[in-house]
Amino acid sequence: MKTSNGPRTLLSIIGITALALTAIGAVGPVAADDTTATSAAASASPDNPVVPSVPLDLDPNDGVTAGMVGAHGVVASGEAVPADLGELQRSESTRTCSPVNSRGVSVCVEDGKSDPRAQAQVEARAGARVEAQAAGSSHVPLPVWCKQHGVDNQYWANRFETCGVFSKRVSVVELRGKKPIVTGTMDFNFYNYIYAAGDNTTWANQIEISPWSITGTAAGLSVTGNAVCTWSCPQMTRTSSFPPQTSTLTTSSYGESFFTWTGVLGAVTRVNPQWDVYFDAPTLVGATVLMTTNPAPVMRCDDALPNVVPGCAIPDVVTGSAYYSLSQFPTFGAHVAAAQASGLPGGQYPNPLHRLVNSALQQQNRDTACPQNASLPRPEGFSCDEYPFASTFEGASTGGGTARTQDWCQVTLPGVPSTGAVGYSICMINAAENSLAGSLLQSQVFKPYRIIDRDAFYVAVTS
Repeated sequence: MKTSNGPRTLLSIIGITALALTAIGAVGPVAADDTTATSAAASASPDNPVVPSVPLDLDPNDGVTAGMVGAHGVVASGEAVPADLGELQRSESTRTCSPVNSRGVSVCVEDGKSDPRAQAQVEARAGARVEAQAAGSSHVPLPVWCKQHGVDNQYWANRFETCGVFSKRVSVVELRGKKPIVTGTMDFNFYNYIYAAGDNTTWANQIEISPWSITGTAAGLSVTGNAVCTWSCPQMTRTSSFPPQTSTLTTSSYGESFFTWTGVLGAVTRVNPQWDVYFDAPTLVGATVLMTTNPAPVMRCDDALPNVVPGCAIPDVVTGSAYYSLSQFPTFGAHVAAAQASGLPGGQYPNPLHRLVNSALQQQNRDTACPQNASLPRPEGFSCDEYPFASTFEGASTGGGTARTQDWCQVTLPGVPSTGAVGYSICMINAAENSLAGSLLQSQVFKPYRIIDRDAFYVAVTS
């Protein structure tokens, strides 16, 4: 049954999610040097599998990683990484002006310049001043990682949160004769925070205009706004609040909106959230300028996860990653590590696996890699494991290629085993491990991070 919780419920869910994010350190190679690996290979066996050294380079930007530790040594990551919007963001106009009014006045808004005062404001907001100003609204505190990145004029995002701090300037320009003269400026930080929940069809977008310098006729500028979205917006119901507010050095202006998805079973909807923000000089009639906020990463809502309630996520951020500990998965982990070391995808950026939900195609992958016949006997207590998984488009049938294996895998293949990015690896591993590994991939990664059909994810093995 489809559910749609209200904005207040969403806020409590996000609060719980934020508390669950804890910093985890970088994980080094899971094997020692080449000498150790070579000596281990000589005694390789089903009970002593060789675990090759595989770099765990899942974050292409070496950012601070945060993750949620799951049971049995599996970790589903939730790191914030730069949201590369390509030409969509770079094409944003840097200066927009209102028409010149009857008094010869125009108001302009543009990207601000780097200034230590802008960064100092971000650092100062760690105190209670900014949060207290939002009392009575549904505003939630910005993520710690958003404050840490500061005014860098780009978005950072994980699977459920997008946040960015941008430097902006509003100028009041008067025509004196034919010469435009800037008679006042307001420099401000623009904070934009978008958040969702994997089991909720309502997502939120809150913004803040926080001045750190006001001069001349820009004093008393009024700001108001309206939340908008592009693409499949008719499938969203919206509530938006950004009443007219006066900008001062001690008072920030706030806006917030909530979008609730109204899609149907099996549907997937993608939207691009934005705000139209208006700056008005009340004493200068008709001098109002529109600032359309920098395009943010797409928000996706769906009811496409089998046996899971609808929810929303940021699909273009690949932070759904599974980490399998060798202490809990010695044979499964060794096989995955060896398969990746042979060139198969899934362990390193930018070569992820992609989820496949079609059950018939999954079975074709299983039948290709691990046929149920005498050609591939299962020793007592062992089952056939394939990598890439049958539940991925890189699987044995859907991905193509030929089979490979390891000396200790108890599998005999005709000819020379393949290497490289195309193909699949098969191995006889502990049957209990195999079953648990598959179920945890569902419960710790696919479900909580809303990894739907064709979504990318990574798998890595830790010591």
